[in-house]
Amino acid sequence: MRRSLDIQQNFLQHLTSQCGVGKADRILLAVSGGADSMVMTDLCMKEGMHIGLIHVNFMLRGEESEAEEEMVKNYCLEKNIPFFSSRLDVKAYIKKNPGISIQMAARDLRYAWFEEIRIQEHYDLIATAHHQSDLLETFLIHFSKGTGIGGLHGILPRKNHLIRPMLFLNKDEIYAYAQEEKIPFREDSSNAKEYYLRNNIRLNLIPEFKKINPEIEKTAAENIRKIREVEAIYRAYLEEAIQAITQKDGRGEKISISGLQVLLKKHANASDTLIYEIFKKYGFNNAQSSEILKSMQGKPGIEFFSKSFQLLRDREYFLLEDLKKQEAHQEEIISIDRHTENVSTIDLALRISEKNIFLSEIHKSSDFAYLNARELTFPMYIRKWKSGDFFHPSGEGKRKKISDYLIDKKISRHEKNNTYVLISNNQIAWLIGHRIDERFRFKQEQGMAYIIQFAALNTTNDDAGKR
Repeated sequence: MRRSLDIQQNFLQHLTSQCGVGKADRILLAVSGGADSMVMTDLCMKEGMHIGLIHVNFMLRGEESEAEEEMVKNYCLEKNIPFFSSRLDVKAYIKKNPGISIQMAARDLRYAWFEEIRIQEHYDLIATAHHQSDLLETFLIHFSKGTGIGGLHGILPRKNHLIRPMLFLNKDEIYAYAQEEKIPFREDSSNAKEYYLRNNIRLNLIPEFKKINPEIEKTAAENIRKIREVEAIYRAYLEEAIQAITQKDGRGEKISISGLQVLLKKHANASDTLIYEIFKKYGFNNAQSSEILKSMQGKPGIEFFSKSFQLLRDREYFLLEDLKKQEAHQEEIISIDRHTENVSTIDLALRISEKNIFLSEIHKSSDFAYLNARELTFPMYIRKWKSGDFFHPSGEGKRKKISDYLIDKKISRHEKNNTYVLISNNQIAWLIGHRIDERFRFKQEQGMAYIIQFAALNTTNDDAGKR
């Protein structure tokens, strides 16, 4: 066992080198009352850190929960440490979120409240007392259930505002330190219940590993450190490769299919892994990633949905659209009065003018609309086209559903989703960027024309020039 002085020195080294903590940082310590968090508190106090203690009572263990809260509170009063506590109703949270486990519910509530207090009380960091034994248990849980390289790196020393300054110690060392320094703590009786997976691993599996290697926790910690380093190299390469084939789009991003094919060919034995790593940040799971890979050999138009993104396999790109932005712009309605000169949305820009022209001056591009000014009623409106919309395409004259028109013109799914209409007096005057309505078309030899020039801001290269 390391003596207390050695532990104190190693604590400071870990705190600065692995957790990136400076002397001026104010740290909120998550303290349950167990040996881990109470030892963490003692070590921080001896280093003269600016600390406050935060404690959650989940009211799950009756008098035991009450006794833990009281002990931590009294400790803070004795040591003159700021103390923050809350009682969070896990059972009520589970009722609102059926299917979630008690442990995950408690974790969600705990970390949300920690962050709330951190911001409210102006602390820089939140520290939890996870140690090497927790690190090994987490590794084994992920390994047994199946995971990628990200799941093998275990508990990180620092992630944003969250630090783990005790990862250099195992549970036995923590108990020895607490005993030597006479630090008060209380044992959580639920730690002995084997029906929790983590407890089962701690009580039954890890002792078997210790028969092979008594220092298994330290060996695992060193192996996990090496995995993290390999992962950092892997992530850096992957990020550079992905950036080379990805472009920002109005509502998301687009990934070049030909560029992706080159990348996959270079790493033919890792196609599934590459596709998963590329699309998981958009919320797509492993099964969906396999289908996305298959779609590269199929026809354009296939769609996939995660909780936050829509993915469309278009002709030359995978188009990724943020569903929140999509929803916000789906119902967007833009008003145009008589004096409006410019209109801009995430998808298009319009330049508007009104002047006396000759019919021979009309520009023959569908990016221009020459409307009869006398037929227009203001204010006019711009919105996305909807199912059931119809108009009278110029040159055809007959009433036609916009959906049928777009199908006939073989407009891509992506462009369909981002096509707008100009409305005058509840009638569609222009399917913007495509066709004017015959009823509003400028027809006389000379007169006042309402002229609108269109520019698409959210098209892919394969859509360009097809208007």
